[in-house]
Amino acid sequence: MLQLIKNVALILDDKQSFASLENSSDLQVATNANINTYLTLANFVIRDIAANFLCFYTSEKLLSNEQGKIMFSNLSHQPCRIKKVKNFFGKSVAYDLHIDSIVVPSTCEQYSIEYSYFPDDYNLTDALLLPMGLDSSTVCYGVVSEYYSLKMQFNEAAIWEAKYKNGLKNLAHKHYDRFLLFRGL
Repeated sequence: MLQLIKNVALILDDKQSFASLENSSDLQVATNANINTYLTLANFVIRDIAANFLCFYTSEKLLSNEQGKIMFSNLSHQPCRIKKVKNFFGKSVAYDLHIDSIVVPSTCEQYSIEYSYFPDDYNLTDALLLPMGLDSSTVCYGVVSEYYSLKMQFNEAAIWEAKYKNGLKNLAHKHYDRFLLFRGL
C-alpha cells in the first residue's frame, strides 16, 4: 500500500507527502492529512472494485442457530454477495437473505457459505493484495480521480476517471482472455 500512496503523491505533485513517506523510518510519524486522505480514498476505490468489478471470494462452514439463521457477524469477512449455500452433503439449498443473516432450511446444521466480500481496510504498512489481473496503477488512477472530485476540480477528475475506467475496461478484456485460455481455446 505504501508504494501506491507514494505514486498518488507523485501524480498529484505532493512533494511534502512523498518526501515524508520516502524519508521516514516510522510510517506512523509520516502520516499527515493528505496521506490519510489518500489512504482513505485508496480503500474506497479498492472496495468499489471489489463490489462492482472483481470480487474477492471465500467459503466458510458454519452452523445454523436454533432459528435456522447464520449470522453475518459469524463470517470472517463482511459479505458483499452470497453465491451459494450448501448443506453438509454438498447439495445447494434454498435460503433467504435477511439484513443480518442467512435463513436456511434446517436448524443446528452445518452449511458451507460461498460469498464475495469487501476487503478489510488497508494501512500504510500492509501489503497490497489485489484480485488477479488488477494492477496498482488502475487503483492509483481511481484514487487521483476521487481526490480531484473531493477538491471540486472536476475537469482533472474527469481526465483521471477516464484513465481509471480504461484500466477497468482493459481488466475485463484480460480477465476474459484468461478464461478462454483456461478453456483450451
